Amino acid sequence: FNLAAKCALMNAQHAHLETLIQQITHYAHCFEDKCQAVSISISLLFMSGKTQEGVKATLSTLKSLGEELSSSPWWVPQLVLDYITPSVIRQQLSKTEAKLAELSDESLLSYPVMASPSKMMAMELMSRLFELAFFASEYTKLPIIPSRMIEISLNHGMSPLSPLAFVQ
Repeated sequence: FNLAAKCALMNAQHAHLETLIQQITHYAHCFEDKCQAVSISISLLFMSGKTQEGVKATLSTLKSLGEELSSSPWWVPQLVLDYITPSVIRQQLSKTEAKLAELSDESLLSYPVMASPSKMMAMELMSRLFELAFFASEYTKLPIIPSRMIEISLNHGMSPLSPLAFVQ
């Protein structure tokens, strides 16, 4: 069903896609299947120009995964990240820098692989938020997202998206 949903998304069959997503979330046997459906539905919102709904769904999903970017509702109308202030960014970056300073290049390269499906989903959602913030020209707010992705990687292992966070 997830593959059919991805095909429906790529073929702009939105009504069919919504039906498939409902079936997936209703009949899914595992967390990973539900995660893929949520990811596809968020993609549909973004592709349909429903950016704020997509952001709300992304942040809500991140919260349910235990990975809030901020305790405040930071993404407000017109995609202005008012709640992510320079001091919040500095605090997050300092925290990440301190963790990285404790590691050698060799230990970082031999870090374990991320095993938690929920953390991998959080990484995927954060990478989407990064793209969205970039295209919304919210450049001063961008550092907090890869910084959180790095923190997740250091705490839970490296995922295929971890290198993206390190190069941001």
